[in-house]
Amino acid sequence: MDIERAHCYAGAKVETEVTNPTVDHVVTITEFVVSRVLTKINPTGFPWIEIGWAEHSDRTSSTPEVYSYDTEEGGVWRFPGLYPLNVGSFYAFRTRNCTISSDDKQCAEVYWQGAWALVDYSNAADCRNQQGTAVCAAEEYTEVYSDHSPSLHPDLTPGSGDNRVDWRSTQLRTNAGSWVSWTQSSIKGSNSPYDACLINAYYRFYPVKGTC
Repeated sequence: MDIERAHCYAGAKVETEVTNPTVDHVVTITEFVVSRVLTKINPTGFPWIEIGWAEHSDRTSSTPEVYSYDTEEGGVWRFPGLYPLNVGSFYAFRTRNCTISSDDKQCAEVYWQGAWALVDYSNAADCRNQQGTAVCAAEEYTEVYSDHSPSLHPDLTPGSGDNRVDWRSTQLRTNAGSWVSWTQSSIKGSNSPYDACLINAYYRFYPVKGTC
């Protein structure tokens, strides 16, 4: 369940609720639920960098964790293990154009204990053109994947809860470096049995297992 805004920004910032999805932790399967923000050089694909929270079948922990993923690193999920999350709380994540050691990068950060903490960065995903103008394509979404039959569609919340993940206050970073509410017309996508439900424009919404 995703919302995408095409190539004219320098980054994206989200606040997303952490839930406790019913992911199976079995070594013979791949299953995960993630809520993340992502920026890439163009809307068609590579390269990109993302950050958010995830519960993944490969992990021994059955609780969500902060993670990042950078295509420059060959498709490796990174779990820094420094940011314990509380289920039911909201956390902020962002990707943005940044400079590290005088080199332009795309940084992935989590807002932690009153400050932004750098979790990952990518040179390949630095979405500036030759003129230095930011041309990122941005996405915000909750993704569910499973190759585990018959339980191919994990719940987003355990038991008989509302089975949804709330998002709020999502923003886009302009080329000038300011953050603006994600009210710009964007593309919404969803796949059954999940749906993406807009509350206010594109800055407040919720994915749900079911229909809006």
